[in-house]
Order: sequence, then structure tokens, then C-alpha cells
Amino acid sequence: MCNFERFFEDDRLPLKSDEEIECFQQPTFSDFNKYQDEIIEKIVNRDKEKGIEGSGGLERTIAVEHSFMDF
Repeated sequence: MCNFERFFEDDRLPLKSDEEIECFQQPTFSDFNKYQDEIIEKIVNRDKEKGIEGSGGLERTIAVEHSFMDF
């Protein structure tokens, strides 16, 4: 079974990226009922590590689509 949720939308997620393809794998969740929050937190923390906060940091030119796949 594969659930593919397109347009994973949240105000905390960036609208643009500095890379053409950017993805990660999350093998487990602390609480699956809050999986969206865990995914968003991982993306936000990844941007903080890159030095991208708000409108500062690296130039972002590529629109992103946030998706979730469950295998």
C-alpha cells in the first residue's frame, strides 16, 4: 500500500528551495498521529543548519512541492 499525499501545506514550510531536488527519508516517527509535525520540524531544522531562516540566507529560486509517501 502506498499513500502519496501531494501538496503537503503548512505555513512553516518554505515555498522555495536552493536546490532543484531535495528529499530525505524518515524511517520511523515518535508519534505517527503527529507525523506531519515531525516532518515539518525536520525540514525547518535542516534549513536552520544550512543558514536559511526566513528571507535571509541562501538565495531560493526553485519552487518546491512538499510530498509524503508511505510504503
